[in-house]
Amino acid sequence: MNRLWSTDDFWQFSIEIYSKDKVQQSCLALQNKANLNVNLLLLCIWLDRQGVLLTVKQIQTLLTAISDHDKQIQVHRKTRIGTKQHDPDMYKLLLEQELELEKQQQRQIVDSLNQLSLETSKGSNLQVYFGSIYWPSEEIHIEVKRYFGELESINLSNDIQ
Repeated sequence: MNRLWSTDDFWQFSIEIYSKDKVQQSCLALQNKANLNVNLLLLCIWLDRQGVLLTVKQIQTLLTAISDHDKQIQVHRKTRIGTKQHDPDMYKLLLEQELELEKQQQRQIVDSLNQLSLETSKGSNLQVYFGSIYWPSEEIHIEVKRYFGELESINLSNDIQ
């Protein structure tokens, strides 16, 4: 499949789906509890809607492509969270900056995606992502699986194209 994916389309989709009930909560829980990448979670849903199924290797390729930028976002996020209680104005500024960093990361993801040979196929990219992760304990696996299930049910509802 030789389609060029659009960063703007992915960003717009992400904004729309992230505003849906339980999407933000589930994504943030997966980010905070299992260190999963929210942009990659959103990409999984977006590509499912396009009828494209990633492989585990392709997900790992995307994660590798964004790993340095992801570390930068994590440091920025930790700083932002640290300011929440004592400097609300700084917190708001750091939140806006973090959103821009997330948008830059989406550009990196789409640039990398456009380098991959993708196949149209039915399936769940969320399940591929979930299956590609090593879980250090069964307790974490079960807790995280619940949030994946919530995202999967939202994904299957298909109310956003």
